[in-house]
Formats: sequence, structure tokens, C-alpha cells
Amino acid sequence: MLLEPGETRGFDKFPSVRRHPPFTPFHNQKSLLTQPAWAPCTPPSRSPYRFPATFSSSVAMWPLTGEPDTDIPVIPELWRGTAEVTALTSTQHDQGIRVYNQGLMDLLNTAARICMSDPAQTGFIARTAASQRRAAKTRERWEEQGTHVPPLLIISVTSECNLNCKGCYARAQHHDSTAGPGPGPGPGALGVSGEGGNARVRAGGAAGTAGASGTSGTVGATGIAGRDMDDATLRAVLDNASELGISVALLAGGEPLTRPGLLDIASDYPDILFPVFTNGLLIDDDLATRMRRQRNVIPVLSLEGNQEITDDRRGAGVWSRVRGAAQALRRARVFFGSSFTVRSDTLDALTDEHFIAEMIGLGCRLFFFVEYVPVQPGTDSWELTQDQRAELACRVGALRSSTPALYVAFPGDEEATGGCLAAGRGFVHISARGDVEPCPFAPYSDSSVCGVSLRDALKSPLLEAIRADRDQFGDTSGGCALWRRREQVRALLQRNRA
Repeated sequence: MLLEPGETRGFDKFPSVRRHPPFTPFHNQKSLLTQPAWAPCTPPSRSPYRFPATFSSSVAMWPLTGEPDTDIPVIPELWRGTAEVTALTSTQHDQGIRVYNQGLMDLLNTAARICMSDPAQTGFIARTAASQRRAAKTRERWEEQGTHVPPLLIISVTSECNLNCKGCYARAQHHDSTAGPGPGPGPGALGVSGEGGNARVRAGGAAGTAGASGTSGTVGATGIAGRDMDDATLRAVLDNASELGISVALLAGGEPLTRPGLLDIASDYPDILFPVFTNGLLIDDDLATRMRRQRNVIPVLSLEGNQEITDDRRGAGVWSRVRGAAQALRRARVFFGSSFTVRSDTLDALTDEHFIAEMIGLGCRLFFFVEYVPVQPGTDSWELTQDQRAELACRVGALRSSTPALYVAFPGDEEATGGCLAAGRGFVHISARGDVEPCPFAPYSDSSVCGVSLRDALKSPLLEAIRADRDQFGDTSGGCALWRRREQVRALLQRNRA
């Protein structure tokens, strides 16, 4: 149904939990529900997200306090933190960082309300808010000294994986015949699907080519053993990150939980949040219990959608095993999320009201929607159209306002952030072999953290050139700007090499 210009979307008429500030590091801070509607967005005939007391107590991981339609008490500590971050970032020249800092505090406020009946979790969120404020101030001090520090790291901690999914983006980038600055090849991906033919490209040589396996669901670790960053290098990266004020380190792979001792390493950095993008196959009751004690580790279960779609791409029976992992996390009362790769043919399934309600019923409280990037020739039709991107934003906005969960979309609304946040502007990617790259979707590198501090590696000429060239890489028309302009990125790499 197309709504007329000037008409609001209408979702706010449905009974729902109290509306909270949306998490908007990649979306406009102003709620989509109050903006003029120009994109197609069909409200459901009745809201499946009413969550009456009997329903919420039976399916929610932590029942909401009282009736869902009543106000939930505000956490003074978090709101004070939001004001401080707003004041802190008002002087920052980078619109994207201002939106990120404010959005992160909004996320923590909403998370605190969702977890209100779990005092231990709420206390952890309050402490996290305080550490995030300190980190933002630390980054601001480095900025004043001439060193730009992104608030977020994406680290591919291993090239090993225990699945062989169709069109695995990580596997597509795994092969590289060229020796580069790091110790060996690695996949360096967000854990999202996407069939690829691009090998990593480094200043040390020419690009190789790679193709992704078309066979799904073959279980058994794959990768290049001994070629990933060693523990000392990974710890050095996190030591530097802590000193610089980097407060979120998203862990990917490969399958990050195949790396021995990963949780031991994360436990030494309690002020850093570690979302772990995992296929979930290694999560059992024992591991879930440990994650309960280690609250700064947030498992994010990667799925393709419902059982049919997931099993088709990841292998027969994978959906049931991931569901079992979710149940183990729920039994242990672990705050966890799910990550979806959104393609043109899966948009409806992934945003289906019954699917989202089922995931919330399993205990999921955090949802990542990652737009598909057509890294393999012939898959352009899988990329979202502009209308579909607007539709995704509309649906995510409706879900934010009507369900007890948090929602993040990549790349989201780049108008709000003033363009792409990659290349160290808002985040940077470190591959399994230690190469510093603009983004998981842009595997080009002229620096490494192997033998060099993270602070020095962030001064990469390639990263600085991408950030400086806002005419080319500041595009906000939707999709991945670096992928669309990958030839220009390669040219910058070769120019800096020369």
C-alpha cells in the first residue's frame, strides 16, 4: 500500500511497548514513524507485537516490568550519560561520529529498559555506558592531537570455519596468491553471505582471484592453520584499541568461536564490547553459561532467514542447531542477537512479522540487517533496489517502535552519517592475517598490525586517501560505496604504492 505524501506511517496507532529512542548510528535520528511517507510500507492488519503480559512472560527472555504499555522507569545514570555524550560530540566536526556516539547511548538506554527485570544485566549496561562515555572523551583527545580514532573495530579473528556455506563471502576472499604485510591469507568478513571473486589486494603485489564453493553445509574446519594473527598480536591490537578509546570490537571470521582461547582474551578487556558474529554451532549450555559470566561478549547468531532459506544456504539441519544454540543462550539468560544478510529475494521473509516474533520468542533481543553486496558477477539482482532500501528502513523503524528488541541496519541511512563510515572514519577492518582494510567489503590494504601498533597502522595512506576523497566515497545514494567504486580504491592503492 502506498501512502500519500505527508501521511504518517500509522504503526504508532498499535499498542506497543513504550517507544524508546532508536539506535541510529546508521539511521536518521528522527523517527521514521513521524516522517512524511514516500516509500511503500504496508502496515499489518493487526500488530503481532502487542506482547500482553501473558505472552511476554512466556516468550521473552526477560519479561518486561509490568504491562508493556506502561512507562518503564528511566535509568538516571544512562540518561545523564546521554547528555554528556551530546555535549561532548557537539564540537566534533564529523557528523557521522556525532550520530554514532549518540546512537550508542540510545542503544544502551533501550537495552537497559528491555533488561529491566534482570538487575545484573542492567547494572552491566550502566557500567558499559560509563565506559563508553570515557572512551568517547579519549577519542576526542586523540582527535585534538591530530590522530583520528574510529569508535569501532571489525576484527576477523580466524580463517577457520566449521561450515561450508553456499556463496560464503569470507571464503571468497580467503584465497590470495600474493604475499603481503601480514602472516598469511585470511577471509576478513562480517560473517555475511555473498559470493565473491575478489581476492585481497595489497600494496605488496597484484590481486589474485578466488571463487566460492557452491556446496553448502559441509561441516569440518577449513582455513589455513597457523596463518592467522597469533594471540600476542591480537592482544596488542586490543591493548592499543583500549588506549585509543576504541570501545567496540566486532569479532568475525571464519567462525570466531573456532579460535582457541578467544573468550579468555576478551575477558581481559572488560571495557570493550565484543559482539561475536557466529554460526552458533559451537554454543552449548556450558559455553552459554560462560557467556553469562562474561557479559561484554555478545553472541550474534548468523542466519539467512527461516528454516527453509537457512538450510538451503548453510546446510540441512543448520536452522535446528542454531535454534538449539538460541535456546541454550536463553536458558543461561544471555543477551544475544541475530544477523541477517538482506537480499532482494529475502527482504520479505526477514522482516516478516511472524519470523521476528519467533526470534524474539527464542530470546533474541538484537537484530542486524546487513544489505547484500553483489561481490560475484551475476548476482546483481540480489542487491536491494532503492525502493527496497526505503522499504527496509520503514519496516525496521516500525519494529523499533513496537517490539522489545534493538535493530541495526548496515549500511543504513548514510545521509544521517554524512556518507560511508568505513576506512577508519567510523570503523576499520582487520583481517585474520592482520591487514588493516577499509571495510570487509573492500579487502585492500597497505598496512598491517603485525609488528606495528594499531595507532600507526591507522595512519595508512590508503585509509587517509579514502576519507579525504568525499566526492567519490561520500556517496549516500545507497548500497556499498566502496564496492561500487572498487576500481577507484584499487587505483588509490597502486598510486600510494608507487
